[in-house]
Parts: sequence; structure tokens; C-alpha cells
Amino acid sequence: NRLPTNIKQALVFDEKIVLSTAYNGLFEINQDKVKSIHHSKEFLHKRIKLITQAIDNNILILTEFNGLFEVNPKNNYKVINHYEIDKLIGKNVFYVTYYKDFIVFVINYIPDTFEII
Repeated sequence: NRLPTNIKQALVFDEKIVLSTAYNGLFEINQDKVKSIHHSKEFLHKRIKLITQAIDNNILILTEFNGLFEVNPKNNYKVINHYEIDKLIGKNVFYVTYYKDFIVFVINYIPDTFEII
């Protein structure tokens, strides 16, 4: 069990760590075992821009070309919600989070300026 290359981010849950990579999708470390979520056919998208923890310990996954997904890592990464976000293709997204009932994206960050989509 080897760690993947090009790790971008990591989220820590109770007994596991979820890693995102630029070109190889998600990986899970659980009890010293590394598992490719893509190869196990649980979440097939490989081009990940970023991940962040969502409500109820779900994960928000922004992909390079396929939009934003909310998945449940406790239920084999089942997709809870999927949002097609054409306006984000080609944008440099720095952060995604929830604010009340909205999903907020910070993109193309330049000090003292912001863009809302």
C-alpha cells in the first residue's frame, strides 16, 4: 500500500483520512491501508480541483470538468448531490464552503477583490 503522488488535500475523519490528487482521484487511508476510491469504482472522477468537509461529515468534491459533488464517505462515497457548474470550468477555485443554504466559491483570488458566481 503506497501513498499516491500529487496529493493536493487531506480531510481527517474519525478513523480514516481522505486524500485528493490532481490526476488520480480520491484515496482513503484506513488502518494503515491505502485504497484508491477511483479503482474501487466508488467515485469515478479522477481530475479533482479541491475537497472540503460538508454538512453531516459529507465531502464536497469540485472536479476539473464534471462539476461539484457532495458524497457520503461512510456509504461508499455515494453521491448525495451533483451540481453542474459550467461557470467554474477553467477558473482557479481556492475554497468552497457552505454559508447558510448556499455553497460559496472563492475564485480567482486577488487581494481586496472577489468574484461571486
